[in-house]
Formats: sequence, structure tokens, C-alpha cells
Amino acid sequence: MVEYAKDNIIPPNREDQNDKAWWMGSTQGDFTVKSAWQIVRKKKEITTDFDFIWNKGLPFKVNFFLWRVWKRRVPTDDNLKRMKLQLVSRCWCCEKKKEETMTHLFLTASIANRLWKQFAGFAGIHMDGMHLEQLIIAWWTQKTSPQLQGVMRAMPAIIMWTLWKGRNNLKHGGSLTFNGVVMQVQDMVKKLVKRLYPWIYLESTQWSYITRRLRRYKPTLHYHSVVWRPPDLQKLKCNVDGASKGNPGPSSYGFCQRNSQGDLIYARAAGVGNTTNFEAESLAIYESFEYCWEKQLREVIIETDSLTLVKMIRGQWKLPCELVEREERIRKRLQGLNATIIHTFRGANGVPDLLAKEVVESQNIKEYTAFVDLPTHLRRQINSDKAQIPTLRIRTRKINIQH
Repeated sequence: MVEYAKDNIIPPNREDQNDKAWWMGSTQGDFTVKSAWQIVRKKKEITTDFDFIWNKGLPFKVNFFLWRVWKRRVPTDDNLKRMKLQLVSRCWCCEKKKEETMTHLFLTASIANRLWKQFAGFAGIHMDGMHLEQLIIAWWTQKTSPQLQGVMRAMPAIIMWTLWKGRNNLKHGGSLTFNGVVMQVQDMVKKLVKRLYPWIYLESTQWSYITRRLRRYKPTLHYHSVVWRPPDLQKLKCNVDGASKGNPGPSSYGFCQRNSQGDLIYARAAGVGNTTNFEAESLAIYESFEYCWEKQLREVIIETDSLTLVKMIRGQWKLPCELVEREERIRKRLQGLNATIIHTFRGANGVPDLLAKEVVESQNIKEYTAFVDLPTHLRRQINSDKAQIPTLRIRTRKINIQH
């Protein structure tokens, strides 16, 4: 209990603050009905099976079918008999017309066994002696490259869904061939790869080619040099940012104005109480505009690393209802000051980020009008920006630069 209190409870920072009650059911210390319900309700033991069943990129009906197989809720003849339904059982997928069971239909029937072996061989899975549940788990847990692993986890669902469609097609007068089933599975696998990894181009639908391509895949690295750009001569640039511990939690904002030489004109950091990071960044933009309006600073460039807020202020994206009034006022200030708001990457927005973090715990207000008054780490960041020292933004996909 002592260790929990030391790690999670922040004591009051001011001497005039009294101690307060702390609700142990939430990390923020505030009582909520949700946190109380989480404490008193009975929870089932957490299992990882369902994390593997629901595969991103597969249609919902395929994932749901795998869930039904796992829970033995598929209407095969053996499951219908368990429900006290009397019927004559026969397997539609094999020539011997054996009794239809889940294990027989999805594993031991000749076409099902051939299909599993067709794909298991290239995946490095030895399925001899396994029952259906063991085989599914073997596909889920097979160690391979990250890209291929995402496909391997979906393979049991794809194979059994294809077998189930073929069984129903035969039962209602259609036909079923082994080559046709293989092509259906490979086509679904190619579509899955396209959804999961749209940047990987596949020249063939052959399973052997897909496994080899995904195992050997090495992403192309794209990089972009990020630097703080000073404004034009006789103009000012104001960088803004917000910070939040917990999101929602104790939050703050910071903004700083610099001239074309990169020298500090004015900087402010202030706490805003318990809120979200998005709210804090919105307040940072609002307060910077209010300061510019108060000082009648026109044609200022407001720079933020929140592309979402930039698009909302420009009217390209819809505003959440709680920010409508504030954003409308920001737009009026934007027009009245003939100012500009642009987006930048986080690497070029280091000064306001450090300013906001400076007061996120204390919730104080700090203002700076001279470079020498700044803390050491802030002076170091401003000098780095003036020297145009870049930070590299490295991604596996092409970096989209938006202003």
C-alpha cells in the first residue's frame, strides 16, 4: 500500500493546500461509478484465445464463424444431435459418406486434410497427430516474421470458412473441387495482405510466394529532416503546445514568440487543471491569439504540432461541441490580426513543449521576456533552433508533409 501511494499519489505542492481524500479505485483519485463497478463486479479469468480469434483485416462474418467453431456452435450434424435433433448424418465433403462431425468436416475429411497440409507445409507447421483445436493454436502461435505472423493467425479462420462454404454448396446441389478451394483461400489471403499491408505489392496469389515474400520483406525507410524555420524579416512566429499527465489529468500549455533571428520575444507557461492533451493544445492556441490581440501583434504565424486542430480551425474538419465557442473566437482573432496558423512536426516544436511540461505538476504560471531568464534546457533548445540543428523523422511509409 505504501509503494502504491508513493507511485500514484501526488502530494499537494503548496503549503496552503489541505490534504484530500483519495479514491483508490482510479489512478486520478476521483470517485466514479465506473471505477466502483469495476471493483465489485465479478470478472471472468482473462484468456488470450479471443485475442487471436478476432483478426484485423478479415470480414466480420469470417471472424464470427471462427468464434462459433471455437465455441462449438456450428450446425454440423454432431452438434445438432447434441441439441436432441434426430437426423441421418452424412459428410458431404468426402466420398465415404462418413458421419459429419466438426473434426471430420474441418480436419480429417480427405479434402480438408489435403487443404491444411497444402498451406501448413510452407508455413513450417507439422500437423500429424494434432486434433482441430491443437492445429488452430499451432497456426496462432507459430513464430515467424511480424508481417507473416499477422496472416498466419488468420489462416484457420480462412481455411475453415472456405470449407464451410464448400460444404453448403455441395449440400444444395453445387460442386466442390480441391483446386477451387485452394484458389479461394489464396484469394482471401491476398486480400488480407492488401488490407494489413497496403504498401506491400504481391505479384502472385500463390501461398508459397506470399510466405516467402512476407518472410523476406524489409521495409523501405523514409526520413524527413525537421527544423524550426524562422519567420520572414519583421515578422513574429509563435509556437504553441499542450501537455497532460494521464490524458485526462493535470494539464498545462505553453507558447513562445520569436523574431526572424530566432531570439525570444515572450514566452508563457500555465497550468489549466485536469483536462485532456487536446483541450490543453486548444487552450494554447487560444491564449496565444489573446496575447497577440492584447499587444496588437499582426501577421503573426501560429505554429502547432496538432494537425487535427489546424484542420478544425480552418473549417476542414468538424469541431467537437465543447470546443465550438473557443474555436469560433480563435477564427475571429485569426482574421482580425491577419495571422496564419500552420502545422509543424513535433521535432520543430520543442520550446513550447518544454514550457508546458515545466508547469504541468505545479500548475503555476510562468512568463519570460528575456533569454537569460529561461531555464537551462529551454535556452539550449532555443540555441539549437537558431543553429538549425535538425531532428530526423524516420518512418516505414512515405511521410506526408502538410502545412
